Amino acid sequence: MSSCLLIDGDIYLYKACAVTEKVINFDGDNCFLLGSLSEAKEIFAEQITSFLEMFHTKQYIIALSDKDNFRKDILPSYKANRKNKPKPVQYSFLRQWVEENYVTMSRPKLEGDDILGILATSSVIIKNPDKIIISLDKDMKTLPAKYYDSGSDERKRITEKEANYNHMLQTLTGDTTDNYKGLQGVGKVGAEKIINKDMSYKEMWQAVIEAYKARGFTEQDALVQARVSRILRHYDYDYQRKKPLYWTIENEKKVSSII
Repeated sequence: MSSCLLIDGDIYLYKACAVTEKVINFDGDNCFLLGSLSEAKEIFAEQITSFLEMFHTKQYIIALSDKDNFRKDILPSYKANRKNKPKPVQYSFLRQWVEENYVTMSRPKLEGDDILGILATSSVIIKNPDKIIISLDKDMKTLPAKYYDSGSDERKRITEKEANYNHMLQTLTGDTTDNYKGLQGVGKVGAEKIINKDMSYKEMWQAVIEAYKARGFTEQDALVQARVSRILRHYDYDYQRKKPLYWTIENEKKVSSII
């Protein structure tokens, strides 16, 4: 059976637009941005085709973010650093074209990453057991799934234990790109001294809490960071109410490996 590709639409939409956007000097004085929609369409189409050919498949879903984001309900400053960084001028037009011409999926208040996480870890939504996430985003390492990093051309198999470790690592280090700080003053080296890959999920979480408290923060502070850094898995979503379930260690379900 051929693979089903789960493609990070947000990233490849942005890339296709960014490389075709130019600054035009209109009259020797006034300048404006000009984006070629036709060129962006061509670049995006070629990218998707290359992925399908690489993995010898015709099965795929392109995940797209909703305009609203549940993480902002948890941490209002989440991605607030992007407010003054508008998307390329042709982005919305390219997205509309992609939605009309490709198999896409988006859900209210979910990021594309969450769509990828839910699809990759569910054995019900997509019956094909060979699902591969395609992205450039290091957050994909927090998911127990097959992952192709198109930037480094590297194929990875992230186990559940590795995914849990990476989630706790993100809870400590934060992510400046997404504007959540983690445990302030603790970088990757410091985080690796607090948790290790031999610990259980529960043991790592307890170590994270203790580290936060040691620096004058609370368990709730740690929980906020854990929740915004958590890319949803299939059991982190209420399918009837169509709402994400905020992460807690108590609700963490032990699921068998799916890859």
